[in-house]
Amino acid sequence: MASRASGCRRFRYASAVRSASAYAVAAVLAAPFAGPSTAFARDGLAIDASRCPALDAGEIARLLAIELGPEAIPRTAPPRIELACAGSRLRIVAFDSVTEKQLEREVDFGPHLQENRVVAILVSQLFLSSWSELLLKPPRDVAPELLGAGRAASQEARSVAERRTREALAPSIARDRAEVDLAAGARVRTLAQPLVLGRLAARGGMAVGAFEVFLEGAYERGAADRATGVVEASIVEAAAGVGWRVARRGAFSFGIEATGGPGWVDLTGASPATGVQSASLSGAIGEASLGLAPALSVGPVRATLLLQVGANFSRAVAHVAGDRDVSLGGPWLGASVSVGIGGGSP
Repeated sequence: MASRASGCRRFRYASAVRSASAYAVAAVLAAPFAGPSTAFARDGLAIDASRCPALDAGEIARLLAIELGPEAIPRTAPPRIELACAGSRLRIVAFDSVTEKQLEREVDFGPHLQENRVVAILVSQLFLSSWSELLLKPPRDVAPELLGAGRAASQEARSVAERRTREALAPSIARDRAEVDLAAGARVRTLAQPLVLGRLAARGGMAVGAFEVFLEGAYERGAADRATGVVEASIVEAAAGVGWRVARRGAFSFGIEATGGPGWVDLTGASPATGVQSASLSGAIGEASLGLAPALSVGPVRATLLLQVGANFSRAVAHVAGDRDVSLGGPWLGASVSVGIGGGSP
């Protein structure tokens, strides 16, 4: 009897194992063919799409996290979202616990009602529009206790929402990007005895938000006429600089910048009347400048007018017999126009 009872137990156990295994295999095989989930609830985020059978609540939640950013959905004040479909129309109702508001939007999708990504974008826009209130200064004539937005939300949730909204609303120029510029202009050196040099320059750099860092190479050339002949001057420069876009309005922006770096100057005297070429004088120099840079951007292209004031630290002087010497040292003024690519519209 004991042996028979033991055999029965082993038979029931084996049958149960086989049944459980069969159910597990069936579940795995059926998973790829399962329909979209109509509800999602995890980490406090709740999405109810039970009235939209063509939508996948789990997929919308995943895409929403991408649109808002991995940290933008506040864990301490998670949002709730309800989706309702009627024909080709979708109604979105969301409760934003950061600003303590119920948000609603209704759109006509036409034949594209099953697009989960479009739904996630629409939901993210609702929250970003609501969170943009956090960027506004409260009215002075309203008592602080009457300002209800965000009183129930934690400071962490407000900070995350505010940061993500600033990132989303920031212009494209606020994103890290590489820039290349070509410029042509002139510099007026030795202001007491003006000497105008034409200038060509190339610049490459990186913009981080409203700030820019760059490297620049340039070549200048000009001539000073004297009674006994001509003194030709040329400068090769290398500089590093930083810039800051301090203001912008539409396609227009205004920036300031500072540059500095070494260079090499060459002064050569000649007398065209006699055909005599004198010896040249060369030497290293140092320069520093400050500039104002109003700009106009169209797509990725930016045109900039650069107005500069600077100083040349050079001891190279070309002495001219019976006339004024030629020196490039001292303060100078410059103006140039540059065209760059890679900046984006402000």
